[in-house]
Amino acid sequence: MTADQSRVYDEALTSVKEGARPLTTLSPLLQGIYFAAVSMSDLKKVISGNLMLTIIFVLPIVCWLISLWLTVQVFVPPLVLESQLGPNEYKKAAQTALRYLRWAQWTLIAGLFCMVLNIIIYFAFLPAPPQIPATQ
Repeated sequence: MTADQSRVYDEALTSVKEGARPLTTLSPLLQGIYFAAVSMSDLKKVISGNLMLTIIFVLPIVCWLISLWLTVQVFVPPLVLESQLGPNEYKKAAQTALRYLRWAQWTLIAGLFCMVLNIIIYFAFLPAPPQIPATQ
């Protein structure tokens, strides 16, 4: 591998890492907003005892955690010493990082889709939580 090819793959890897930086911020931000919305609602009263609904409402968080893990994998270099880099190692590293980034983006989008689906389910199909009479 020539020095120019090595530089091209190094620049490609750098650009993939730059593309992954916003995902490292966006995924925890979405998780925080979702946790706040769920904790302020009476969701626990509505879905208590229903395993399927619990899984459906936890699914966005699982997707976003997977997305965050995949994004971190973009930044973690393979455990190869610099002196052991063969002719294709830069190319493999760039391709692997790009694959992780694409999967991270798809799982983030899947989490957003699940969140929208959860909002529709919550407002359209779930019964209102039981009202507790106020004591005086």
